[in-house]
Amino acid sequence: MGHSGFKEKRLRDAAIAAYRAETMQAGEAWYKTVAYEELRRVFGEEWLSLGRYRLVEVCGAREVTVEVDGELFSVTEVEKTSGGPLGVVVRHLPTGRAIGSLAQLGEVFLELS
Repeated sequence: MGHSGFKEKRLRDAAIAAYRAETMQAGEAWYKTVAYEELRRVFGEEWLSLGRYRLVEVCGAREVTVEVDGELFSVTEVEKTSGGPLGVVVRHLPTGRAIGSLAQLGEVFLELS
Protein backbone atom coordinates (compact mmCIF):
# COMPACT_ATOMS: atom_id res chain seq x y z
CA MET A 1 0.00 0.00 0.00
CA GLY A 2 1.47 3.29 -1.06
CA HIS A 3 1.43 6.48 0.94
CA SER A 4 -1.79 7.72 -0.68
CA GLY A 5 -3.54 4.39 0.06
CA PHE A 6 -2.63 4.71 3.72
CA LYS A 7 -3.94 8.29 3.78
CA GLU A 8 -7.22 7.23 2.12
CA LYS A 9 -7.67 4.45 4.67
CA ARG A 10 -7.07 6.90 7.53
CA LEU A 11 -9.63 9.32 6.07
CA ARG A 12 -12.14 6.50 5.59
CA ASP A 13 -11.58 5.25 9.15
CA ALA A 14 -12.04 8.78 10.49
CA ALA A 15 -15.27 9.18 8.49
CA ILE A 16 -16.60 5.85 9.80
CA ALA A 17 -15.71 6.82 13.39
CA ALA A 18 -17.46 10.20 12.97
CA TYR A 19 -20.55 8.49 11.52
CA ARG A 20 -20.66 5.98 14.40
CA ALA A 21 -20.31 8.75 16.99
CA GLU A 22 -23.11 10.72 15.33
CA THR A 23 -25.33 7.62 15.21
CA MET A 24 -24.67 6.86 18.88
CA GLN A 25 -25.44 10.47 19.84
CA ALA A 26 -28.66 10.40 17.81
CA GLY A 27 -29.56 7.02 19.34
CA GLU A 28 -29.04 8.31 22.88
CA ALA A 29 -31.16 11.40 22.19
CA TRP A 30 -33.92 9.23 20.67
CA TYR A 31 -33.73 6.83 23.63
CA LYS A 32 -34.04 9.65 26.19
CA THR A 33 -37.16 10.99 24.50
CA VAL A 34 -39.16 8.65 22.25
CA ALA A 35 -38.00 5.21 23.44
CA TYR A 36 -38.19 6.08 27.14
CA GLU A 37 -41.77 7.34 26.75
CA GLU A 38 -42.79 4.08 25.08
CA LEU A 39 -41.07 2.03 27.81
CA ARG A 40 -42.84 4.12 30.44
CA ARG A 41 -46.17 3.45 28.72
CA VAL A 42 -45.53 -0.32 28.54
CA PHE A 43 -43.94 -0.95 31.93
CA GLY A 44 -45.20 1.95 34.03
CA GLU A 45 -43.28 4.59 35.92
CA GLU A 46 -42.69 2.40 38.98
CA TRP A 47 -40.70 -0.23 37.05
CA LEU A 48 -38.41 2.32 35.50
CA SER A 49 -37.84 4.22 38.74
CA LEU A 50 -37.07 1.18 40.90
CA GLY A 51 -33.65 0.62 39.40
CA ARG A 52 -34.87 -2.60 37.78
CA TYR A 53 -34.07 -1.05 34.47
CA ARG A 54 -31.00 0.02 32.49
CA LEU A 55 -29.89 0.93 29.00
CA VAL A 56 -27.74 -1.92 27.67
CA GLU A 57 -26.75 -0.71 24.22
CA VAL A 58 -27.47 1.98 21.65
CA CYS A 59 -27.70 -0.14 18.47
CA GLY A 60 -28.44 2.67 16.04
CA ALA A 61 -30.04 6.08 15.64
CA ARG A 62 -33.50 4.58 16.26
CA GLU A 63 -32.79 1.34 18.11
CA VAL A 64 -31.71 0.51 21.66
CA THR A 65 -31.53 -2.56 23.88
CA VAL A 66 -32.67 -2.22 27.50
CA GLU A 67 -32.86 -4.54 30.47
CA VAL A 68 -35.98 -4.50 32.65
CA ASP A 69 -35.93 -6.68 35.75
CA GLY A 70 -33.32 -9.00 34.25
CA GLU A 71 -35.09 -9.39 30.87
CA LEU A 72 -33.77 -7.89 27.62
CA PHE A 73 -35.90 -5.81 25.29
CA SER A 74 -35.27 -4.20 21.92
CA VAL A 75 -36.89 -0.80 21.31
CA THR A 76 -37.06 0.13 17.63
CA GLU A 77 -38.73 2.75 15.51
CA VAL A 78 -40.68 1.17 12.65
CA GLU A 79 -42.67 2.47 9.72
CA LYS A 80 -46.29 1.44 9.78
CA THR A 81 -47.40 -0.58 6.75
CA SER A 82 -49.88 2.04 5.55
CA GLY A 83 -47.00 4.48 5.23
CA GLY A 84 -48.45 6.41 8.16
CA PRO A 85 -46.46 7.88 11.03
CA LEU A 86 -43.59 5.94 12.56
CA GLY A 87 -44.32 3.71 15.50
CA VAL A 88 -42.15 2.37 18.31
CA VAL A 89 -42.03 -1.37 18.93
CA VAL A 90 -40.80 -2.97 22.16
CA ARG A 91 -39.76 -6.59 21.62
CA HIS A 92 -38.91 -9.15 24.26
CA LEU A 93 -35.54 -10.76 23.54
CA PRO A 94 -34.82 -13.55 22.69
CA THR A 95 -38.45 -14.47 21.79
CA GLY A 96 -38.82 -11.50 19.44
CA ARG A 97 -42.46 -11.02 20.49
CA ALA A 98 -43.71 -7.44 20.36
CA ILE A 99 -44.89 -6.20 23.75
CA GLY A 100 -47.51 -3.48 24.04
CA SER A 101 -48.26 -3.92 27.73
CA LEU A 102 -47.27 -5.86 30.82
CA ALA A 103 -50.29 -8.13 30.20
CA GLN A 104 -48.82 -9.14 26.83
CA LEU A 105 -45.47 -9.80 28.48
CA GLY A 106 -47.29 -12.11 30.92
CA GLU A 107 -48.77 -13.99 27.96
CA VAL A 108 -45.28 -14.48 26.48
CA PHE A 109 -44.02 -15.96 29.76
CA LEU A 110 -47.06 -18.26 30.03
CA GLU A 111 -46.37 -19.57 26.52
CA LEU A 112 -42.71 -20.19 27.39
CA SER A 113 -43.39 -22.09 30.63
